[in-house]
Amino acid sequence: MVAVSTPVSQKDNKPGAASVLVRCLLVCATLCLQVAVPAAGPFVQLLAPGLLVVWCQGLPFSWSAPMLLGAAGLGGALAVWAGLHPLVFWMVEEAGLAVVFLASVQRELKGDSAFLAGTAFLAGTFLMALFLGSGGQFYQGYHQVLDVVSRDLDKSLALYKEAMSQPDTQGLDEWLAEVKSAALRFLPGMLFVMFASMSLTNILVARLLTRRGYGLDVLGPRFASWRFPEAMVWPGILFGIVSLLGDGVLKELSDNALLALGFLYMIQGFAIISCYFNKFNVPGVVRFLLYLLISVQWYGLLFVALMGLFDTWFDFRSRSGTGAGSKRS
Repeated sequence: MVAVSTPVSQKDNKPGAASVLVRCLLVCATLCLQVAVPAAGPFVQLLAPGLLVVWCQGLPFSWSAPMLLGAAGLGGALAVWAGLHPLVFWMVEEAGLAVVFLASVQRELKGDSAFLAGTAFLAGTFLMALFLGSGGQFYQGYHQVLDVVSRDLDKSLALYKEAMSQPDTQGLDEWLAEVKSAALRFLPGMLFVMFASMSLTNILVARLLTRRGYGLDVLGPRFASWRFPEAMVWPGILFGIVSLLGDGVLKELSDNALLALGFLYMIQGFAIISCYFNKFNVPGVVRFLLYLLISVQWYGLLFVALMGLFDTWFDFRSRSGTGAGSKRS
């Protein structure tokens, strides 16, 4: 990493030409190397925007944003030349998410607000690509996505069925059909979970590396202090009522909205757990094992999501003594 002593919020001091050149090369390498290893694209999306934020530390936003977009254009041109057209969208998405995070740093937004902004950007980018790719026929484009996902699920479930050595597969066929039906029904909600996960991992990567490499605390406060807007609870209550009493498309939309909101509250629940881990100085290995134990059980995740929901009223962190319990102003 290139040492930078000037905090990112300061605009008076600007880095030298050599520093800018090194950062530019790192940005281009982060995006363009995906052309060499295209199979790693989905994994790179979980890290690349966070790395781009790290490389741009110390640069004015008026420099870093054009640099990122220019590198995305260069990488996109290489991807088109190599016949890897899907990579063009991924590179634009990664550079755009990094720009959103840098703009959040510029405006001194909190990490949880930057996370929501990043998630909204990814969702909006996907919807825009879907709209443009379908020639303005959004409904038709979404069903094309459903068809692609359905075919991929058929292939995956067929492989799973072949691996099973059961003589009577009638029950297995019914179960696989239910899995496919649920996956297609909750596809919008799962897409939101994917976008939110990508935003979350990249913020954590950016925070970790800038703190260790530059001694800066960007996109703070710490994860243990994250708290989403309290107003989120009212749409959740409305969607819950529609999900219970509604039918048809309204019920399906409400179910997906509840999945999306439930994931956000689950993140807030994990922030509460992290707060008390910090209070009692729980070792990192023990934290990892407990997180893993919770994550592999559906009722563990449900409990964490409910904890995040009820934190709206009970403020579980207020008694932790870590300073993470103050309500959002």
